[in-house]
Amino acid sequence: MTQQVVTTIKNGKITLPKGLQKEWGTDKVVFVSDQYGVYIKPLSAPSLEAIEPKLKKLGKMVPTRLINEAVKWAKQKTYAGSA
Repeated sequence: MTQQVVTTIKNGKITLPKGLQKEWGTDKVVFVSDQYGVYIKPLSAPSLEAIEPKLKKLGKMVPTRLINEAVKWAKQKTYAGSA
């Protein structure tokens, strides 16, 4: 684990050290607090492979009828707006 001290706090904003931004590959972070303190973790979008099982499970929970109705509604909105 890399430890770095952040000393730049201006107007309530914290600047991440360049080394962490490079190591994490992002400058977007999430703050997580618990009884021991506050932790800063890099925030990155999950890969499709990581969420695919959840999407499949969710897809089974949505009835085909509702999906068809949603598609029909979206098409009506799209084509009505282009006229």
